[in-house]
Amino acid sequence: MQPIEIDMKYLEKIQNLMASMVERGKNLRPLMRQVAADMHDAVEENFEQQGRPRWQSLSSAYAKYKAKKKKTAESKILEFRSALRRSITEKSDATQAVVGTNLSYAAIHQFGGTINIPVHTNILHFKKYKSGKHKGKTLFAKNNTKASYGMKSAIGAYQIKMPARPFLKITDNDLINTITRRFIDFYMLNK
Repeated sequence: MQPIEIDMKYLEKIQNLMASMVERGKNLRPLMRQVAADMHDAVEENFEQQGRPRWQSLSSAYAKYKAKKKKTAESKILEFRSALRRSITEKSDATQAVVGTNLSYAAIHQFGGTINIPVHTNILHFKKYKSGKHKGKTLFAKNNTKASYGMKSAIGAYQIKMPARPFLKITDNDLINTITRRFIDFYMLNK
């Protein structure tokens, strides 16, 4: 094995650098706070670009429903009410940086899966019009306060297959260009 030779004129600088790195490693809170913010930015970018790589499109039935409810066809995936995106939080301490959400339905979007809907009943509300342009007609009512009567309806069991849309994903680019750079800057450049 070939011995490693170190020119003695650099030994003190190397020792000082190593001592500085050890000292900085005793308090990683500032670094972890920055890393958590970088991870949060990466998650925001996932929502902006609708996945990196791009998430699977919505089913045609859900896209129509969403467009009807939002009155726009240009609504982003996973942002029907934006609750999921708004729920993303970051947390850090001296040893870790974490980004996540506390919403119960987040996991099915992150990992995908099958939702089993059991047999259930629903009340359909109708309004019977006695005057106006719909006189003599019975139509669905928007809510039960406008309804003349209701009718119970049985709905059979069915499944909804949800594709994975990993919104809590950190890409290689995020890791290499941003987070790794934070560690280098923290230890080597005292930032």
